[in-house]
Amino acid sequence: MNIYSQYSAQTFPEGPANSSTLTKQNFIEILYDRMGLSRAEAASVVESIFAEIQRALLEGRDVKLANFGTFSTRDKVARPGRNPKTGEQHEISARRVVTFVPAPHLRDSVASFVEPDVAAVASE
Repeated sequence: MNIYSQYSAQTFPEGPANSSTLTKQNFIEILYDRMGLSRAEAASVVESIFAEIQRALLEGRDVKLANFGTFSTRDKVARPGRNPKTGEQHEISARRVVTFVPAPHLRDSVASFVEPDVAAVASE
């Protein structure tokens, strides 16, 4: 086992959410493994949650998740812009965007995360 795989095993323990990117499929597997739902039931739950979040944002409502953060929408006005490759001027159209503001708990947890020392893992 090389240094990286030892480090990876400690950082991302075994289980459905052990990859560096968490996907809908990972959420389905987590519900299947930990809650005992069938994969079809778990998929339905995950799809329902994401559909409700999307519906709320489309209606202009905020989505607040305790200890995680708030998703909201914001209207941006049209503004001048340019193509960075060619320098050609054009107008960036007005649009609505989704914003995310992390909860203080999440922000502090991420900010205080200290990556394990790879050298220490290798010596174990």
